[in-house]
Amino acid sequence: MKRPAGAFAMGVEVLLGLLIGAAAVAVLVALALSLLMQGELKSERAATGEALATLFASRLPEYPTPQALEETASPSLISGTVDEVLLVPGSASDSLVERGWILSPAGRGMWVALKMPGSGGVPVLLTLGLALLAAGVLLLAALAPAYMSRSVTGPLRAILADVDRYLPGSSALSASASFGDLVRQLTERDRDLARLRAEAESRADEAEERAAAVVASFRSAVLAMDPAGALVLWNPSAEALFGLTPGDARNPFPADRGEACGKLARILESGGGSGFQADTEMELGKRDGRRVLSVSVADSRNGFRAILVTDVTALRNMERRLAEEAAMAGLGAVSAGVAHEMGNTLCALSGFIDLLARGHSDRRTASILAEARLEIESAQRMISSFKGLGSPWEKPGERMSVSSAVESCFRVCSDTGAVCRLDPDPGPWEVVADPVLIQRCLLNLVRNAQEAMPGSPVEVSAAVEGRELVFRVDDRGPGLPAGIDVLGMPFYSTRREDGHMGMGLAISRRIASLMGGSLSAMDRQGGGACFELHLPLADRPRKE
Repeated sequence: MKRPAGAFAMGVEVLLGLLIGAAAVAVLVALALSLLMQGELKSERAATGEALATLFASRLPEYPTPQALEETASPSLISGTVDEVLLVPGSASDSLVERGWILSPAGRGMWVALKMPGSGGVPVLLTLGLALLAAGVLLLAALAPAYMSRSVTGPLRAILADVDRYLPGSSALSASASFGDLVRQLTERDRDLARLRAEAESRADEAEERAAAVVASFRSAVLAMDPAGALVLWNPSAEALFGLTPGDARNPFPADRGEACGKLARILESGGGSGFQADTEMELGKRDGRRVLSVSVADSRNGFRAILVTDVTALRNMERRLAEEAAMAGLGAVSAGVAHEMGNTLCALSGFIDLLARGHSDRRTASILAEARLEIESAQRMISSFKGLGSPWEKPGERMSVSSAVESCFRVCSDTGAVCRLDPDPGPWEVVADPVLIQRCLLNLVRNAQEAMPGSPVEVSAAVEGRELVFRVDDRGPGLPAGIDVLGMPFYSTRREDGHMGMGLAISRRIASLMGGSLSAMDRQGGGACFELHLPLADRPRKE
């Protein structure tokens, strides 16, 4: 009695052989049907050709002509039912018949010869293909059982025989149970892998969200680029600074989108490659909106690039103010000493003038002495105003109307010959300022403008703009060689070879700061430079 496992293996071999044999029989039947159909089609094509030749011959006149035949057969030629039609003499009929033409007598010794469309090479190829397929299937039917016995069922019989040797009579059951256990273990393993994959993806998503939250919380602009130079990541600060949009993802950095983008693009083009690092600064704007940004760039070994852009404007302004305060503190100490000595001298001169006035009573001498006394008093007020340049201003000045403050422009223009343009209606505004310091600041600015281009006109204007009183000095010189931060530093001068100490703009800037205002500079449209003194307006005066 055969074991169940051996019977099963033999059944598989027999079933495979039967299936391949059935496929071979089906292919042979299809080949036979194809041959039969080709014969029938050939007979039908010949019968149709004879009928058409007879029909064409019957419709020809008593004296047939090729033109009449062409008109009669035209519909069949156009539709493709007939391939070609000829009117030939009886002497040529035999040769045409041998070449497959179909003939019918048309009278007067002429014959109608037509040629039906051929079946082409498709039936021949189909027949050849079916024949090759049948041969292949038959060969497979002959070889497959032996291959199965040698490669599949033979080893299976050997395995089952070894199992039956240790567990007689239960080889099939043992194999079935082992296979079931294996399937169950693989299923459990697959479930464990799926669970671990889900947990890993969850942890990765959480880490990515935490990293994105940290990057988004940075006040500095953070950007990341792939090796091709396309943006892959940026935070809200970078979006606000460079004007980025969601459409910029996976695209090159937009170098033409504003001043900040253009300057950062030039920094990025300055280097690259594995391990590249750059720490530099770029400046945006030229007036009060000036910003200083620190840029740090680092490239990884695989080509990714990280960019950190930090706003260090406040730090640089603090450093500048500290430097100015240190310079102005020394200037204040010197000014206090000079003011003390000059004050003593002016007091002595005032006393001598009083003595001279007692001994000379004529009108001309009295007038000259009165003018001298006025100049000494003006110098004393100037010295008194400059005592506080190096230290905080304890008394911010007197409250005055804008019209009174604007009178300083008249005096400066009168003394220097500058062109004065004033707002005709400054309104009922007031400022808290010192008129002597305003006049001194404007005088420094006008003299600088006249020295920049001797002989060119200088314009001084005053107007209320928003919540500020703005004094503007325009010249036609070569423009600004540097920003106001550099020009306003103490002892900095572009004309040091001409004996200039570089204190005019430093003093003017200090005066503006003491009165709670600011001094700005820019290139003038059309050529030249423009300096502006901004003083904040006080509340409107009370109505009396």
